[in-house]
Amino acid sequence: SQDPIFNTQLLHCVVDGISIRVCLNRVDVLESLALFETADRLISQNHLLKRTLLLFKAWAKYQARIMGPDMLSGFAIERIVLTVFNGFHEKIKTP
Repeated sequence: SQDPIFNTQLLHCVVDGISIRVCLNRVDVLESLALFETADRLISQNHLLKRTLLLFKAWAKYQARIMGPDMLSGFAIERIVLTVFNGFHEKIKTP
């Protein structure tokens, strides 16, 4: 399908009842992935950044219901987590 806002192709599928959306041919998404991979390696601590992002996104979507259309985006949540890690990386030990 086509995303009308970003004018990009999307692949939608469901795996074990979980809806997955994959953006095709998006260089900015690859750059963001590279940024998070680099930050995760710098922080180390058994992929603390990735685990924190997964936990925060799951909480925001399913518990707080603040993530989605017309609410916080995944991009915004990723930047919030990066900002917190930037300021408090020495003190953060668990997600």
